Amino acid sequence: MFELFEPRPGVRAATLISVPASGIETLKDREIIFTPTIDMIDQDSTRKGPTNDFTRRGYQRPPEAQRIRKIAQYYSGTDLLGFTTPLIAAVRRGLDHKALVDVIERGLDGSLEFDNELHWVLAVIDGQHRFEGAISALGQDPPRDTNILVLCVHDLDYEEETEVFNVINTTPKRLPKALTEWNKYGITETGARDQGQMIRELVVNLAIDEDSVWEGMINLTGTGREPGKPVTLEGIRRSTENMFRSGTLRYTDAAMQLKMAKNFWLAVSETWPEAWEDRQRRVQLDDGTWAMTGEKATVDGKFRKIPPVQYRLKDLVGVASLAKIGGEILAEAQGNSDPDAYVRAEVGKLSEVDWIKTPENLWAGGQAGFAGQKGLYEALAFLRAHGIAPWDVED
Repeated sequence: MFELFEPRPGVRAATLISVPASGIETLKDREIIFTPTIDMIDQDSTRKGPTNDFTRRGYQRPPEAQRIRKIAQYYSGTDLLGFTTPLIAAVRRGLDHKALVDVIERGLDGSLEFDNELHWVLAVIDGQHRFEGAISALGQDPPRDTNILVLCVHDLDYEEETEVFNVINTTPKRLPKALTEWNKYGITETGARDQGQMIRELVVNLAIDEDSVWEGMINLTGTGREPGKPVTLEGIRRSTENMFRSGTLRYTDAAMQLKMAKNFWLAVSETWPEAWEDRQRRVQLDDGTWAMTGEKATVDGKFRKIPPVQYRLKDLVGVASLAKIGGEILAEAQGNSDPDAYVRAEVGKLSEVDWIKTPENLWAGGQAGFAGQKGLYEALAFLRAHGIAPWDVED
C-alpha cells in the first residue's frame, strides 16, 4: 500500500493497494469494502426519493452472477498476470492515506476487534465484477488467490462519487442509460431546475403516483428485464421530452405538465384497454377445443403452451410514437374550453389502431425501439388527419 498522489489543485489524493483476494474477502466480510448498489441501503447516500423505498440507495447495478462466474473461471485457469486490473474505490469518512492504511491493516488482522463506525470506508466505484470474481476464484478448482489492485480515491463527496461512476461506465461500456438518468434524478442533479431535471421528475412521478396509469410499470434503473415493466426510465424520458418539446408546452409549469401527461396516458389506456392491460384471448384450437392464449392446454393428449398475445402499445416504439403525437394534441388542447375532453376525443380518432404483434399487422410490423417511431408516428398522424390508415388509401 502506498500513496500514489498527494492532494494538489486539480488532482485528488489517491492510494494504491494490492491485497490478495483472500484478504479482500476478509475486508468484505468485515464490511470495510463494499459496492453501493441500487438495491441496498447505503448509509452515506444522498439519493432523494421519490419515496422512502428509494431513499439512501446506492448508484450501481446489482452484480450479474454469470459475469462473476466467468471472471472467476478466468482467474482460476487462464489468468497470466496473477493480479487484477485496478479497481477504483472511493475512500469515505474523510480518511487520509495513513488512516486508510491503518484501517485496512487492522481489518486484515482477524484477531482485532473492528470499530463499527469505520465500516464501509471503501466503496467500489468501478470493477465490482472483478472484485466478486476474484473472491469467487478462491472456491474454484483449482483455487486461485489472485492479487486485487484497488485505486482508492480520497475526498470525493457522494455526488462526485456517483458522477465518476456515471462517466467511467457510460463512456466505454453499455451501461443502461436509464441508470445514469436515475442517478441524475436522485443524486447528482437534485438541485437542478432545468428542463432536463423537470422531465426526469415528471416521468418518475408517472411511474409511482397512484393516479397514474403507468404506476409500477416503468423500469426505473434499466437493470435487467422486470416483468410488467415494458419500458425503461430512459425510454419514457426521451418520449416525454419529445412530448413537451414545443414552446407552449415546454414553458408550462411542472405540475401542469405532469397533469397533462397523466391525462394523455389515461386517454390512451381507455382507448385501447386490451392492449394496455395485456389481455389474453380465448382461441379455438385445431381439435375444436377452446383455450386462453399464454396458458397450457391439452391438444391430442399432449400439453403445449398456447403462444400469448403480445401488444406493441407499451413497447418503446409505441410509447415514443404516441408521445410525439400526444405533444401535438396537448398543445392544441390548451386553447379548448375542456382540454381533457379534447385530448380524449383526439386520441379516440386513433382507436382503430391494432397493437397486436403479428407479421401481417401493418400497425405493429415496423421497426422497433426509438428509431422506429418515425414510421409509426406518420401513420398515426395520417389516421388522425384523414380517418383512414395510409395503406388503405385507394390509388
